[in-house]
Amino acid sequence: MNYIITLICTITGFCLATLSCSISNIRIAGENQKSDFSKKDNTLPKNPTLLLGAIKSGILGITAKQWTAAAVGAVLTGFACFKAPGFCADNIQTAKSIVCCELVMSAAIIDFFTKKIPNKLNLTLYIAGVLLLAAEFIFNRGNFPLRLEASLIGAGVGFGFLFIMSLVTKGGMGMGDVKLIGGVGLAFGIAAVIYSLMYGMVICLLAAVVMLITGRKKMKDKIPFCPFFYLGMVLALTIGTF
Repeated sequence: MNYIITLICTITGFCLATLSCSISNIRIAGENQKSDFSKKDNTLPKNPTLLLGAIKSGILGITAKQWTAAAVGAVLTGFACFKAPGFCADNIQTAKSIVCCELVMSAAIIDFFTKKIPNKLNLTLYIAGVLLLAAEFIFNRGNFPLRLEASLIGAGVGFGFLFIMSLVTKGGMGMGDVKLIGGVGLAFGIAAVIYSLMYGMVICLLAAVVMLITGRKKMKDKIPFCPFFYLGMVLALTIGTF
């Protein structure tokens, strides 16, 4: 049963990852079109062909790099869920693992290619967190008070601490990341936020050092953090630290 659910999780993860690549391309195409029109007359004509063109760019414009990212994200998501504590033994914990991993993976892919996380995706994560808490209340009332406390603290710490960090670093930590990690805290609890952040920051630091040494990035360049947070979550689930 574990393998079947893992396979389903991997397949749905790949479909979601592919959709995320398409969304990334549509957003990039839309930004490019706005930039081109603003250079001409500061207006954006309401032309249906623009939307069709953006959709075509999104669906048919998926690159080999994006296909690779989708495949890697799907495999990591399936593996992390399989190794997650309580997977297939606790239905609610299983749902939390799948929902959080797939949504954060989706955000990581979009953030990697566009350096932005859609607000609608973050909102979906918060809605999922509330629904998971409701399921906890209905089917597992004995543990509900502790889970509720962990979720509220997780959301508060994830959003509040990173919001302050965003202000201190003057945008070094994007608000999209702040909202996303707050949503993870609500859905998964405080431990998920702490360990995923800790591992993610270590991986981000190592990657930044490598990119600086190889010349791929400069000190002033911004690096999207969500992909590293996702890797931190995968690592935390894989080694069972929450």
